[in-house]
Amino acid sequence: MTKFIAIILLSALTLTVHGQTDLSSWEGQWRGKLAIYQSSGLMQELPMGLNIIEQGDHWKWQIIYNEGEKQDFRDYSLMPTDSPNQFTLDEHNGIVLRLSLLDNVFHSVFEMNQMILIVSYSLIGDQITFRTQFSPAEDIITSGGQNDATPEVKARKTTTYQIAYLKKS
Repeated sequence: MTKFIAIILLSALTLTVHGQTDLSSWEGQWRGKLAIYQSSGLMQELPMGLNIIEQGDHWKWQIIYNEGEKQDFRDYSLMPTDSPNQFTLDEHNGIVLRLSLLDNVFHSVFEMNQMILIVSYSLIGDQITFRTQFSPAEDIITSGGQNDATPEVKARKTTTYQIAYLKKS
């Protein structure tokens, strides 16, 4: 009887852990166009791809920009962590980013070269929508904070916005 209970508990634990990192609906080859906007409007469009491939305990997360001779591959590894729905993205160059999977959307916020980047990948049906927002880290408007009822707020402008609609191929 004890052995039976241990098997049931182990099975439940395995299903729970697997459920936290089951990205099978994300896996595959995704293709589309990346549009890059700045204050003057659409600046550039280019082909974009995303390959998500399970590789044992992690996933290959490969971003592809352009096509032909200009094609640029970015080979990363998406690694689950000990925390539910929390991942790291290893860029294999010393850079590791955090990604949080909330409501079928990967979210990441990081600072690089005096810029705050807010990145998301959302999966709805057979489409991943990729978004990136760039905001200068030091160009801040501070307001509020005059009393206990009003918190201090720091606001940043967005200088560049990128969006891609990627379809499973």
